Amino acid sequence: MFSPKRMPGNPKIKRRAALNHPPGVKNSDPIKITFFKKEACDNPTPQGFHCTFTVTVTSANAFAQMFNNVTSGEFYKDKDSGKWMMRPPF
Repeated sequence: MFSPKRMPGNPKIKRRAALNHPPGVKNSDPIKITFFKKEACDNPTPQGFHCTFTVTVTSANAFAQMFNNVTSGEFYKDKDSGKWMMRPPF
């Protein structure tokens, strides 16, 4: 499992949030994040934090490998679960 990374303001996020898929849909190919490094975050907004990062995803699933080209994202705290999530980049 992934260890949480710290973001400004002391919240935690899980990197796996970037690879969420709809409930009940099973991925046939394993998806593994082999490298993740948070780089910089802008000042917080009502939408959350805009952060840049470097990520390496390995999978036979070509759609999962698209995340190798994502260099930034919007992170927000989910009101229901209290967990930090990443808005879908596509």
